[in-house]
Amino acid sequence: MFEIKSKDESALLARNFKQLMVNLNWTSAVDFDLFAVYETKTGQIGIVYYGDQGDLNRLPYMQLSEDAGQGDEGGDNQETMLIAQLNEMKYVWVCAWDYNKVRSGEQGRFDSCDLHMTIISDQSEFKIPLDSQIFGNTAHILTIDNTNLIASSLINSSNVTTLRGLDSGALVSFLRSNLPNS
Repeated sequence: MFEIKSKDESALLARNFKQLMVNLNWTSAVDFDLFAVYETKTGQIGIVYYGDQGDLNRLPYMQLSEDAGQGDEGGDNQETMLIAQLNEMKYVWVCAWDYNKVRSGEQGRFDSCDLHMTIISDQSEFKIPLDSQIFGNTAHILTIDNTNLIASSLINSSNVTTLRGLDSGALVSFLRSNLPNS
């Protein structure tokens, strides 16, 4: 397993994968939720989260698993998102939020957790820890940059912000501000 340890570190991912599995893992007694925001090559923005778990057979070609760690339960918590293809995507921002704190606009608990992601394809495996000491309720952990014609880049984004409610405009602004050349 290759570890993309620090913020802004990256690795290349071959595009000919059969299926990509993105796991959010933690043992802390916090109810984190995995989600992804995507931008297609035509500029369409969407989100895969508990309210719209996606579809592997049509756009967005991503699907989210069931919820884990409900009620701030500690232990071996894992949520999974499967990605069937990236052909139509420009960017996929993979994130986690402390959703109850997002709803109220309070600071989250990312500063005191052991959260990390694993990305597994049939060809490679990567680990991406959250490398941020910033307080907030939404963590942007991974960017999949699909703008290169040969391979996708997996980037440790490790940035945290505080949202108040599911404000998609504020969320997309935050995610885009983490892009190189932004």
